[in-house]
Amino acid sequence: MNTDAESKTENLPIDVGETETVQSQQNSSTLNAAHDRIMALPVELIISVGSTRMRFRDILELSTESVIDLNSRASDPVQIMVGEKIIADGELIEKTPGSGELSVRINQVFNNER
Repeated sequence: MNTDAESKTENLPIDVGETETVQSQQNSSTLNAAHDRIMALPVELIISVGSTRMRFRDILELSTESVIDLNSRASDPVQIMVGEKIIADGELIEKTPGSGELSVRINQVFNNER
């Protein structure tokens, strides 16, 4: 036996298109929220000024005030990396003249193909 409430809902027409639109809006809202959370994640940037190769025994001999020669010059661009992926290059600059604090001025941002 159907109650009045059950019989009223059984007789209502269902618009499938409207239901799909509501579901699509909910999915879009969920994706937007997930996107916003991902975009807010902090990511560590690595600024690479150069590299070198050393024998293990030479590494073990390093001490305070040892000097390691790099394969780059002070005027060479630095690489800006996320993980191991190079995303841009730039140049080291002093944040505020005389402050000794370093910053990087972006010279070129690379596309996803690199």
